[in-house]
Amino acid sequence: MPNLRAAGERWTGMAPWVACRHALRGWEGPGLPAFRRDKGLVPEELLDVLPTSEVTAVGWRAFLLVSLDRSAEGNSVAPSPSPGTPTPSTEG
Repeated sequence: MPNLRAAGERWTGMAPWVACRHALRGWEGPGLPAFRRDKGLVPEELLDVLPTSEVTAVGWRAFLLVSLDRSAEGNSVAPSPSPGTPTPSTEG
């Protein structure tokens, strides 16, 4: 089980950082570099400028916002059935 525990700790450490890279849309404040995204993500070197506690807080908030809670799970309507199955071709 040590490998499973290590994997869980790694995920817990990385999840907010990855969520932050995807979710941040800008920032402002004294001493901060200009915000930018590269290929849809905040570059690693920009996140490295921010305090770890801020990246963690923002990342977990973003992670929670895109996660369903138990009351929302399975609440979507089933997709409508297709109008019919096409008839197989008899040409061979």
